[in-house]
Amino acid sequence: SLRGTGPYTTFAPTNAAFTALDSRVLQDLMMDENKAKLADIVGYHVVQGSYSLDQLKTAVQNAGVDGLKLTTITGKTLIVTNQGVLRVNG
Repeated sequence: SLRGTGPYTTFAPTNAAFTALDSRVLQDLMMDENKAKLADIVGYHVVQGSYSLDQLKTAVQNAGVDGLKLTTITGKTLIVTNQGVLRVNG
């Protein structure tokens, strides 16, 4: 998926998000037969383009109340908002 023209920005989940997952979910995703599912999940966190924190803050402010919409490399939409802290999809 990342063989196209970069750069890319990755929105990494917090440690708390990983901790909240049942360990069986992570084990399941690491199985060979689930590589496509894992690639889809990882791709959901990657957008084409380079975004610094300051650039995101400005873009979100300019986007207005509904937040900044970014398309992931899997074609899904992320919504970035700022209510004191930048958040992706809440």
